[in-house]
Amino acid sequence: MKVLSCSSIMALCFVTISAAVSASVTCPWSKPDDLLLIDSARSLPEKKLSKNHVLQDLDCFKLIANNYVYNYPNPPSLLLGRLASLRAEEREFAASELADKLFELHNGMPDFHFGYQIGDRSLELQSSGKKEVALTQSLESKKLIPVVTKNAPATYYRPEDFFGDLTQDQSQFIRRVSNSDSNFIVDLRGNGGGADNFAFELAKVLFTRREKIPQEKSYQVGSLFVYAGLLNTVRVLEYRGMEDFEQQVLEALGSVNIFSDLLISEFEEESETLVGNRKKPFTGRMILLIDGGCASSCETVVEKLMNHPRVTLVGQNTYGALHFSNPAMYQLPNSGIFVRIPTLRHIYENETPEGVGYVPDVVAEIVDLPSLRL
Repeated sequence: MKVLSCSSIMALCFVTISAAVSASVTCPWSKPDDLLLIDSARSLPEKKLSKNHVLQDLDCFKLIANNYVYNYPNPPSLLLGRLASLRAEEREFAASELADKLFELHNGMPDFHFGYQIGDRSLELQSSGKKEVALTQSLESKKLIPVVTKNAPATYYRPEDFFGDLTQDQSQFIRRVSNSDSNFIVDLRGNGGGADNFAFELAKVLFTRREKIPQEKSYQVGSLFVYAGLLNTVRVLEYRGMEDFEQQVLEALGSVNIFSDLLISEFEEESETLVGNRKKPFTGRMILLIDGGCASSCETVVEKLMNHPRVTLVGQNTYGALHFSNPAMYQLPNSGIFVRIPTLRHIYENETPEGVGYVPDVVAEIVDLPSLRL
């Protein structure tokens, strides 16, 4: 998941679309406010749910989301991250039956991950398994550790996830790369991503102005339905400094009565143009350790650095979850299920298929640092 970046709602050029309700599906929702979380998603009221409540909610949500979010040439993955706190009687419907319904909901979409939770039981569903890579040495994370490889010394670094601003450790590592031509091993295994700050700043200090950093374009879906979901995300994740965005959404929703009044557009987000600032070409070596746990903004690190002539990828394919972000969160009225949908799509100059991920230069299931060759 990548960090939310909100543009001004009022600046959008909207295109009207038709109503979202089919005669074959009866939906209990009449206004966008029905999907707006006023309280934290963590405080779901206790209630027993029927199978019909759950299935009706999923049918209605797919119907509405296809009209107000999935206006892409290729629809994005529907992230049913963890359907938190879904309470139901096991005798009323089997877990496998709900799983079948979730798969059906994803039909035709390039899915990479979803799951659900009933009480304390959870089930993670993936379209294909991703291998994890084992390291023969046990090294502490978030520290710059000297190691010796087969042919040269190196500095080992395993950054924590990339949520929020750069940590002190991450900034220290970027400064180390900027000021030296040493060898580095960056351990990205199992890193679930967050924001792109680390990828961007590391690329800037590794490339010179004459060396090309791969660029990207981003396209944001805009509609009051989408912005209500982004407001939910802001509230649940407790983002700060978003008061103006919240006020704009609430004022705009105040003028909407039914879903058919909603408007949608897709516009290009202004992407940061990355330019290297290193004075002389980097002459050390950098190995990126990757596996199926490297996803989202972790894969952005790979995408930005892999074309550098001094960088080598070692391990297994990355997760393949990097083209969609800015999740909008909704609580479905009947069941209390929480659903997240990505609303921002990324097109990379250095592309890889969604669900496949980036392929290592050296394939390995076990990495022995002393045997690595820089």
